[in-house]
Amino acid sequence: MHRSIRFSLLTAFVLLVPSLRAQSGHWEGAIQAPGKDVKIEIDLAMKDGKLTGTFGTPEQNESGFPLSNVSAEGTSVSFEIKATNGGGTFKGTLAPDGKSMAGDFITAHGASVGFSLTRTGEPKVAALLPSPAIAKRLEGSWTGTIDANGTPHQIGLKMANHPDGTSTGSVITSEGVEINITKITNKDASLTLEVRNVGGSYVGTFNAEGTELAGTWTQGKFSAPLTFHRPAK
Repeated sequence: MHRSIRFSLLTAFVLLVPSLRAQSGHWEGAIQAPGKDVKIEIDLAMKDGKLTGTFGTPEQNESGFPLSNVSAEGTSVSFEIKATNGGGTFKGTLAPDGKSMAGDFITAHGASVGFSLTRTGEPKVAALLPSPAIAKRLEGSWTGTIDANGTPHQIGLKMANHPDGTSTGSVITSEGVEINITKITNKDASLTLEVRNVGGSYVGTFNAEGTELAGTWTQGKFSAPLTFHRPAK
């Protein structure tokens, strides 16, 4: 590679990293929705050279929902919430002092409302603690459908054992967002999953063949049957 090209790439990288770090932190604020402001929390952090983030709503006791398409360029920052209800895209501008940002939240239906955030400290990234090992026939990928207000939504589930005797897993939304499972408890044919980031839990049982996992998903006041099967090959 030509020396001048290498120098240009290096310069671009050096300038980019401080820009991304400027957006890192724990941000608190609100979406200025008609009639009521919705309190929100955003955590932006550098991971493997990329800016990543999570979203939370304190009043609903939800936190750590993964953001999608997090992007930062100069003082401009944008990120997306992929959700069946309430999803949308934030497009904002960082203040010169780096302590606040403001912009527009554009809903999935095209409506636009304002939002403002204030940096209150370092990003709050909760450590994911592994769970005890699970039965071999629970490992791998599962898929199921849940009915929410008459609308079916496909839900994915992945679980895996590790050489150190622990297990981890994630629930995949119909929009393809992976949410870490906080705690996996498996005893005999029963399985309990805690997904604290969205205030959800799942309790079910699986058959001897390891082809079906039947149970109930609960999230706040919402509760519905959810049966997982192995995805078709």
